[in-house]
Amino acid sequence: EAALAAAVATWPLDLRQGMFARRRRFSLDWALIRRLAVLSGLILAVTLAITLVRIAKYSFGADMIEAQTEQVARSGLPRGETVNDAGRQLGERLSRVRGPGLGFSTTTATIFAVVQATPGSEITALDFQPNGTVRLGVAVEREALATDLRSALERAGFAVQAGVFQAAAGRVSGEFT
Repeated sequence: EAALAAAVATWPLDLRQGMFARRRRFSLDWALIRRLAVLSGLILAVTLAITLVRIAKYSFGADMIEAQTEQVARSGLPRGETVNDAGRQLGERLSRVRGPGLGFSTTTATIFAVVQATPGSEITALDFQPNGTVRLGVAVEREALATDLRSALERAGFAVQAGVFQAAAGRVSGEFT
C-alpha cells in the first residue's frame, strides 16, 4: 500500500509538457527588441559608410586620372609654353601638326585609295598646300578615265577642279586641284 501511495504521488508521465503545455499570454521581450534595433542601426550605418568610402575612392581615382591626363597632355606641348588648358592646347597643336582640312595623312590616303581603285591611272605629282589644298598631277590611259577619276574623288568628299589635260606618248595627263 505504501508503494502504491508513493507511485500515485509521483506521476512518471507529465501530459502537460511540449505542445500540450499550458499556453502563456503573449508578451514582448523589450531587451531583445532594443538589441535588434541597435543591430539594425549598425547595419544601416555600415552600409552608409561603405557607400561613402566607395564614393570617396571613385572621386580620388578620378582626380588621379585627371592629373595623369594633364601630365601626359603637358608632355605633348612644346617646352616653355604656358599651360592653361592642356587638353585644348594639345588639340590646337595637333591640328597645326596634322594640317588644315582633313590633314595631310588622311587626304593623301584617300587620294591614293581612289587612284588605286581606278585602273589605268597613276599619280605623277602631289603638292599639299599650307591652306589644305592639294594639287594632284595624274596620268591616265584615256580621257574617259580622267573623268572617272574626278567623279571618284568627288564621291570621296573632295571638291575637285580639273585643269587642262593633254595627250602625249599615248597617255593623257593633267592636274586636279
